[in-house]
Amino acid sequence: MNRISLITQASMILIAVAIGFLYIKPKVTTIRLMQDVTSSYQVETDNVSEVNAKLKTKVAEIDAISPQNILALSKFMPDQLDEIVVLKDITHIMQAGSVKEYDVSYGGNNAIKASNSSEADVNKNLIKHYFGVSFQTDYRQFKKVLSLFEVNNYVFQIENLTLTSNEDSLLTVDIDFVTYSRSASTEKLVINDPLTLQ
Repeated sequence: MNRISLITQASMILIAVAIGFLYIKPKVTTIRLMQDVTSSYQVETDNVSEVNAKLKTKVAEIDAISPQNILALSKFMPDQLDEIVVLKDITHIMQAGSVKEYDVSYGGNNAIKASNSSEADVNKNLIKHYFGVSFQTDYRQFKKVLSLFEVNNYVFQIENLTLTSNEDSLLTVDIDFVTYSRSASTEKLVINDPLTLQ
């Protein structure tokens, strides 16, 4: 009887070990994997919630833009650009920078160039207008001229800048600028009564 009970107990132990290895251990592993997936899902859910909160804040900021600022934006990024006015402004910048000899030029816009070439612009809602200026100056005066371009009424982007030193310790400067206007396909800002925006 003792021998049978010993065999029974050993069999029970073996069965328990087999159940542990074959059933309980895989289940525990599966549960751990599910917990890892759940925790990573929770982290991603928190990240999405954070992004949504930031987006909601940004949308609220856009909705809170005053009509005065919308009007200022329409001037900053105009529907049409008067090239002659921009050339005059560049001339005024050169004069304010005390540059005596300079050459200002207009190189057309990408709407014209796109009809003559297969070059595609990154932002099709904007028209790029190309301007150039050449002058001789010293380094201090050159920095002053660049600082004046930074506070101009237009979005000026430098596409090409060439500095060449000459024998008189002066720099020969050639700058190619780009400024922008909205194309006809871009939705215009509608302001009902500009007189109320004073």
